[in-house]
Amino acid sequence: MTRQSIEERFWAKVDTSGGPTACWPWTAAKFDNGYGAFWLNRTNVRAHRFSWELATRQVLGDLLVDHRCHNKACVNPTHLRPVTNKQNGENRLGAEATSVSGVRGVRPNPHRHGTWIAQVWHNGKPIRVGVFDSVEAAGIAARDKRIELFTHNDIDRQEAS
Repeated sequence: MTRQSIEERFWAKVDTSGGPTACWPWTAAKFDNGYGAFWLNRTNVRAHRFSWELATRQVLGDLLVDHRCHNKACVNPTHLRPVTNKQNGENRLGAEATSVSGVRGVRPNPHRHGTWIAQVWHNGKPIRVGVFDSVEAAGIAARDKRIELFTHNDIDRQEAS
């Protein structure tokens, strides 16, 4: 019996049956947050990060690996990209779980009942976009401001086109 290489051991835990453009789900252990866990050099590493480094032969250092597909279990290198922490936060799906409006960047106006404030956080600072009569209008304004300020907000850009 021959010992598997690290690459063979890794790819044996990946389902690539959907083809080269599909998500490739990690089929082995996962961390509590849903990301794949791969045992390497006596420690658990994130499977998607290892996949990126394996495919590109680039060591990422302090950069994170963003899932363009938003599937935490996906390890398809074409669905991944290196990003800063800020860029990773830009490519989010929807509003926070605690959002009253259900729309990202929109909250009720506490000073004028029935109106909504659109606001975007950029470089750690709130950017107030405006006050709107509907959640929908505020949501569009917040999205447009994110498109103006952000570089990695793929969902906003797809929605706007």
